[in-house]
Amino acid sequence: MKAQIRTFIAIELSERIRRGLARVQRQLEFPGLKVRWARVEVMHLTLKFLGSIRRDVVPEVSRLMREAVQDIEPFELTIEGLGSFPSSDRPRILWVGVGGELDPLRTLAERLEIGARKLGAKGEDRRYVPHMTLGRVKSAPPDFAERLASVEKPVLGTVQAQELILFMSELTRQGSAYTALDRIGFGA
Repeated sequence: MKAQIRTFIAIELSERIRRGLARVQRQLEFPGLKVRWARVEVMHLTLKFLGSIRRDVVPEVSRLMREAVQDIEPFELTIEGLGSFPSSDRPRILWVGVGGELDPLRTLAERLEIGARKLGAKGEDRRYVPHMTLGRVKSAPPDFAERLASVEKPVLGTVQAQELILFMSELTRQGSAYTALDRIGFGA
């Protein structure tokens, strides 16, 4: 058994939302756009990527998650919008955004960030921007910004955020495989 594992903390998405994300990917298959598409069947809303941690730290991460959700009640998120990081003129990441009850989501992300740093995880220098990565752009046509602006902005539905999940990520020949190591319900 490996001593180090790659981990992240996320909120699960429904199959209906995942099917919608796949439709958006198909809408973005512009001529001249080369993208390594994310596998929608394993998509989730990441709150904190922990990276490589020792397996024996998992109970501490679970405690951190329990503390983070203690006074958070379940809330509703809307999966909507479309864009690219860092900009549509220089796209590197294509994403679908998140709306709805963002205050509890941002509170959770901030608490997890602070707690993870205390556990020795690498911190983020930029503020948390909730999104689902659709794909990583290898190259884009010169008119990509105009094409992206012409795509109807998707509203894929809502997600009932009720728990945080600690996932282990393992690289396989078919891509990343995720295993839930712990689930902590809100208000726990």
